[in-house]
Amino acid sequence: MDILEFEKKYKDKLENIEEWNYLRIQVGFYLKNQNNKSYDKRNKKNIFFDKLRSMILLLKNSFFGFKNWFRNYDYIFLSTSDQRKLVDGNFYDKLCDPIIDEFNKRGNRSLIIEKCSSKRFKKVKNQNIVAKELIEIVYLFFYKISFLKKKKSPISKIINLDYNRSIQSFKISYRIYILILTIYKPKAIFVVCAYTHMPIIKASKKLGIKTIELQHGVISKEHFGYISKLKIKNRQMYLPDILLTFGNINIDNFLINDTYPIGHFYLEYIRSNFKIDKKLSKLINNYNMVIGVSMQISYWEIDSLIIFINKVALIKKDILFVLIPRNNTFIDMKLPSNIIVYNDLDCYNIILHCNIHMTLYSSCAIEVLALGVPNILYNYKNFAKKYYENILNNFYTEIIDSEENFLEAVEKFSKIDKQDILHGQYNVIRIDYRKNIKKFMKENLK
Repeated sequence: MDILEFEKKYKDKLENIEEWNYLRIQVGFYLKNQNNKSYDKRNKKNIFFDKLRSMILLLKNSFFGFKNWFRNYDYIFLSTSDQRKLVDGNFYDKLCDPIIDEFNKRGNRSLIIEKCSSKRFKKVKNQNIVAKELIEIVYLFFYKISFLKKKKSPISKIINLDYNRSIQSFKISYRIYILILTIYKPKAIFVVCAYTHMPIIKASKKLGIKTIELQHGVISKEHFGYISKLKIKNRQMYLPDILLTFGNINIDNFLINDTYPIGHFYLEYIRSNFKIDKKLSKLINNYNMVIGVSMQISYWEIDSLIIFINKVALIKKDILFVLIPRNNTFIDMKLPSNIIVYNDLDCYNIILHCNIHMTLYSSCAIEVLALGVPNILYNYKNFAKKYYENILNNFYTEIIDSEENFLEAVEKFSKIDKQDILHGQYNVIRIDYRKNIKKFMKENLK
């Protein structure tokens, strides 16, 4: 059972619980991993040291940009360090910095509250950055000393969720953001991934501050962060006012009322500034075709995709498969010589060296079309069809279930022209990002 089926089954109970607006996100991820038997391969000793390392990094990173807290700002952005890509010699937040550049031209000051999800970059374009880790430390302090008011959970018999602790956690985060926003009084806030930032969304709504989400990945009819048939109490208090999207969004039961397509800054940048990587070029020279493979995060997803690629790699030894892992994902399987793991470039620059892109359901599937690269999606447990069948139907994407389907897709895409893909994917990712963002700001942020 997934979260949408869960909501359908318990509709009458859940619609009366305002907290379900944010509890459903926790439950959604829980059900997804439970359904697919997600597990951690690390032993208990490694888990302990990973937790210790995480705590040390939390303390170390918390005072990054500390002096920037003591200034006035017109706009506040919440993002993560893994959004940063190398642009003209600086590590540039590909979602936030292009908008901040436009604010700078208008004489507006912007602050990025950044969570260090991969590593902390020092060489950055816009210097007004503070660490979200400091907010997390403040949150942990108040969470530890707070008195937990226990009340009977209306959903305890439905799912194993610590209802009271989840409610308490949200309330503490909400109060912290009420304080921050009351001090800074920004004209608007921008968030990357609004469904994980509901405390600040609600705080902004309470204070009458405009909230804008920046699309960071695929949005489909299966994404429970954006889709629900329930009419939960006070729903709009937990949702952004506007979602800035890569392209058109046309999905039933979509939660956000106002969407505005702007395109994708970084894809336009690297398409115009692409440089061949000598090391990768040397590796691919001995093969007739190169397929870049975007990995997922969970181990069951990684394993299922690599097992399939192992099979087809043994059949097609003239194809090089370049695995592109996410963050610190490790791959411990023995791989044939025509499967390699490459970390020296970001995923987009790697894919520009490839003839085809392959994944389970990574958001790269929509982004690579703006680079002129077609998709092969391995339909493990029907995820590819659920996420992409309606979005990428007829958009240079083949959803496959078997080795035979894979070989047919490779044959088809070996004859396709990159320019045809670029011209045919306009509705998926809009062109002219700079023009679109200026128009949005003129119409919505006067």
